[in-house]
Amino acid sequence: MAPVRTVKQDLYFLWEESFIEYLWATNTTAKAYFLREGYLVYHNEALVAYATEKEMIAAKRIALKFLSHPKYLLKFGQDIEKLIDLFELNRPLFKAQDLKKLSAQELFKRYELLMKMVRKFMSVYRVADPHYTQHLDELAIKRVRLHSEYREHPELFFSTLARYNEKRLTQLGFNKEEKRLFWSIDKIARLRFRGKTVEGRIETFAQELLTETSRRTRYSDSQISSLSLAELKALLIKSKKPDPKLQKRRAISFALEVSNKGQTTIIKTLDAKRTDNLLKKSAFGVSTDEIIGTTAYPGVASGFVRFAPSPVEQRKYGDFIMSLNRDDVLVASMT
Repeated sequence: MAPVRTVKQDLYFLWEESFIEYLWATNTTAKAYFLREGYLVYHNEALVAYATEKEMIAAKRIALKFLSHPKYLLKFGQDIEKLIDLFELNRPLFKAQDLKKLSAQELFKRYELLMKMVRKFMSVYRVADPHYTQHLDELAIKRVRLHSEYREHPELFFSTLARYNEKRLTQLGFNKEEKRLFWSIDKIARLRFRGKTVEGRIETFAQELLTETSRRTRYSDSQISSLSLAELKALLIKSKKPDPKLQKRRAISFALEVSNKGQTTIIKTLDAKRTDNLLKKSAFGVSTDEIIGTTAYPGVASGFVRFAPSPVEQRKYGDFIMSLNRDDVLVASMT
């Protein structure tokens, strides 16, 4: 897993995801992702998250709490399972044929329901993200280096012990505290894997809502996703058209400044000038000598880096797949 990257002074690059547009960023990610404060920047059809120093410190405290209070981590796992059940229970509410039967008011309520569920999910699932797990990974590497067998190549330890195995750890001479650390890393990896089930549901539900809204309003999916929640409500219920200039600008780029004050989340949409300044400080404006992205699964690994070609280039893609070797590190565009 690549370390969280320092972008500029107190800004840290966290992740980049494709097609999380204004409607979803302002009503889900901004409201539920950060513990303290951070920035969300949309550019080139991708949303990028940055944390401040204060956010990184808060994330580290949570990660270290997993070591001293294992039950705390187990609760996150239980919460993920409950959320998987919740999304499954509500799946019938987002079927295309049923959405067509709803009134405009009822359709808007479906948006609110989905956003509420997504916020619940994000507030739990965020602990599996790299800026939480990197603190545990760094501790694990330090502990592994103390054992002569893996001192020079600690990544080999993680590749040979893909899953938590207490008996094997005991044989290797790891103590109780070290085993608890490896157990925590394993539990977070499992939590991340289980969370992928919910992510798939979110994408499906959101797409069904957008498709039905597009059918009714004649707006494209991207146009709808560039609205605020209030503008979406006005469009659906009152047939009030949004400001096309504002909508177009958001579709290209926007930036959100997020801060939490007690139980209140304050979200500020930055003006064009401040957005441009933030873009200059962000990963879009720094050298590209590092690979920046989101890992499919947490952990530490080494191997030859292989960049996947586009599946559209079928012959080239087929040759690439056939050439892959065991332990290659696959790098691909966001799906």
